[in-house]
Amino acid sequence: VALPSANVFSLTSRKLLAAGFSANLINLLGAGFDENLSQNGTVGFVDAVASRVAMENPMQALAARRIAIIGPAGGGRTILAAKIAAHLLAQGTENRPFLIGVNEGPFGGDGKLRTLAKILDLQVDTATAKLGLPYISASSGTEIFDLPSRPEVAVRLLQDLQRETRADDLQVILALPAGASSHMISQLHSIYAKFDPVVVLTRLDECDLTPREISMLAETGLQLAWLTGANNLIEPLVPAKKETLKAYISQRLEQVGHLNGAA
Repeated sequence: VALPSANVFSLTSRKLLAAGFSANLINLLGAGFDENLSQNGTVGFVDAVASRVAMENPMQALAARRIAIIGPAGGGRTILAAKIAAHLLAQGTENRPFLIGVNEGPFGGDGKLRTLAKILDLQVDTATAKLGLPYISASSGTEIFDLPSRPEVAVRLLQDLQRETRADDLQVILALPAGASSHMISQLHSIYAKFDPVVVLTRLDECDLTPREISMLAETGLQLAWLTGANNLIEPLVPAKKETLKAYISQRLEQVGHLNGAA
C-alpha cells in the first residue's frame, strides 16, 4: 500500500493514518480536503468520507418488490431478513412481507427463519437453490430472500432473479458483519459488485465500526444503508445517515488527538 506523497503528508494525514484510515483512502480523497496544519483538513476529510459512504436515502433500499440478502457465513443474513420484514411492518406497509429461505439442498437449515417468521406472524417458505429462482410466491408483498453464503451459489441465484425481475423491483443487500477484514470486504465487492448491492452493517452488538471498514467501503464505492446488531430481533435497523458517520469519524479523530496529547 502506497503512503501519501510527501507534499500531502501533513499533520492531518498523520492524524488520519493514526486513527486507522487507510493510506489509499487518504490519497483518494486528498484533493477533496484542505491539507494544512489546522483542523480544516480533518473536517474536510470527515465530510468527504461520510458523503461517499452513507446512502442518501436508506429507505430506497427497502422499496423494491424483491430483496435478496447476501453475505458471508455468520454475517447475520437470516436475522437481517427478519428485521427488514419487521421494519416494513412497522412502516405500515399495505402488503405483508413474505420471507423465503433458500437452501443449497433439500434439508437446508431454515429453522431459524421459520422461528423468526412465527414471532412476526409472517408467511415463510423454502426454495432449493439447485432448482433455481425466481421463486414465485402467492404473496403480493415484498419478497425477502435469505440466500446461501457460498458466493458461487448466491451469484447464480442472483442472476436468476435479475433475468426474471425488473431492475427497479430488485434490491441486493450485503449483510456485512462489523469487524470484517479489509480482504473480506474487497473480496465480497469483487464478487457482487455487478449486482450493485447496498450494505447493512451487522453484528454491531458484538463489534464496533472501525476506520478500516469505513476506508474499504469508501475505496470500493459500496454504500452503507443501515446499521444493526446480529442476534436481537427487537433491536431496530438504524439508518446510516451522513451525520451519524460524521459524528463517529470525528469522535475517532478526537480520541487519537487525546492519545497523542497524553503521549
